[in-house]
Amino acid sequence: MRATSSGGLPSFPERPVAAVLAILVAANLLNNLLLPEAYLPTCVASAFLLLLIARRDGCSWADLGLTPETAGRGLRWAVGAAGLVLLGYLAAVALPVTRTAFLDERAGDLAFAAMLGNALVRIPLGTVLLEEVAFRGVLYAMLIARAGTPRAVLTSSLLFGIWHLLPSLGLSDANAAVASVVGSGDAGRTASVLAAVARGTTG
Repeated sequence: MRATSSGGLPSFPERPVAAVLAILVAANLLNNLLLPEAYLPTCVASAFLLLLIARRDGCSWADLGLTPETAGRGLRWAVGAAGLVLLGYLAAVALPVTRTAFLDERAGDLAFAAMLGNALVRIPLGTVLLEEVAFRGVLYAMLIARAGTPRAVLTSSLLFGIWHLLPSLGLSDANAAVASVVGSGDAGRTASVLAAVARGTTG
């Protein structure tokens, strides 16, 4: 049974929530600073551990959004959303005014096979898997049981924004279009990081 404070309100983080946060911090550090070459196994292993903690904490598969019914509905929405995003990207690439946004040094030296691997393997089975499991599944379900929907939404959204801090540190240096908007140097890096965190929080 989940503990509550003396005033009857849920008290968090408790041990399971703290364990989830610890895994997310470790995964973020490993992926962005300590062991980026192990990105995919780190994401998969972290997602597995998070699901294990959530299940032991009492979350059902329905709480985590992973029943066959919700999976089918989610897949349909995902296909539709991916189609719209793809159309948007194709339009942006076709227009000279937005084409420079795709000139990113981090992808400039990648071979076509590596770019395809990123798009079809690294991103869906690494980035998307961990982020969806962590923030829209495990963390949200565990917090909503302890603190109710408003606090769960707010807390998971803020943490998702902070999650983007490390990955965005070199964004203004690697992408000319971003630098043209936020500027270069320390001020540009700070602005791009704040923008990425805000985008993650509201996304």
